[in-house]
Amino acid sequence: MKKLRQRLTGAKGLRKPWLTTCVFFLLFLATTLGWTRSAAMRPAQNEDLVVLGKEELVELSAGETGESIETLAKIDTGAGYSSIDEDLAEDLGIDLDDPEDRVEIESANGDERRPLVPVRIKIAGRSLDTRVTVADRSKLTKDVLIGSRDLDGFLVNANEERLTTPDGTKQ
Repeated sequence: MKKLRQRLTGAKGLRKPWLTTCVFFLLFLATTLGWTRSAAMRPAQNEDLVVLGKEELVELSAGETGESIETLAKIDTGAGYSSIDEDLAEDLGIDLDDPEDRVEIESANGDERRPLVPVRIKIAGRSLDTRVTVADRSKLTKDVLIGSRDLDGFLVNANEERLTTPDGTKQ
């Protein structure tokens, strides 16, 4: 045992600060790597998450008119706010002449100020009371875009088209 101690400490009279440092470093690595591996190996524990495809059937309603419209929406995690087409907003009875609020939006077409209006979105069995921007989406494929602000509690599988209906049944 004495020879081992001499080999570990090196020259006589040299204390073990390097050994202590090495031991702590190895313990740190083992703990960190072990913790990371075990966290990565654990399955997701939140069963409340709903998986959405890149487009979903949604139901929109606004105000006290009771008017609701079912339409396909693009799910876009890269967009912040959700957005609806101007014509759709009018069909829902939303007054665009004097919106409560406006928000600055950065898009591929440049910056613009858009009306921000309250709506209820029913998606995958959940009702979200939110505020969406209103824009001319007539040249786009979908009248509705669901942005990341309204995707809390959802996972998005961009390889799938439609996975749910507004009432939550799987397709």
